[in-house]
Amino acid sequence: MTARMRFYLLLCVLVLLVFMLFALAPNPFDGRTKGAFYYQLDFAWCLTPYACIHESGHMVDEQRGWISESAEYQLAIANVRDTNRQWRNWILDAPEKNKYQEIYAEMYYIYLTSPNTIPQELEEFYH
Repeated sequence: MTARMRFYLLLCVLVLLVFMLFALAPNPFDGRTKGAFYYQLDFAWCLTPYACIHESGHMVDEQRGWISESAEYQLAIANVRDTNRQWRNWILDAPEKNKYQEIYAEMYYIYLTSPNTIPQELEEFYH
């Protein structure tokens, strides 16, 4: 294979990777998405302060070994006691796709912005 052929092959692979990234990943230009974390690239983008903290929560989760996917974290989520049902309803309404990762990131936002309001059962996962 000549150097020119290798160059074009590499160029094609790079174009394909960029296409896949934009085709499969949340689009920052769609008007709905405010942020995203690409763990494969260790990269996040955000458009609002809320989204920046939320996406940082995903980064912390990943850097700490995906705490959100641990049996301990998921058991703690199941055991959240809440007299006014605010947290239980929010947890039950969390999206099914990456449910515990989304809960971890949202609770990370709450932990940083209103630390006294995070459910007691979850505090140990955010220190």
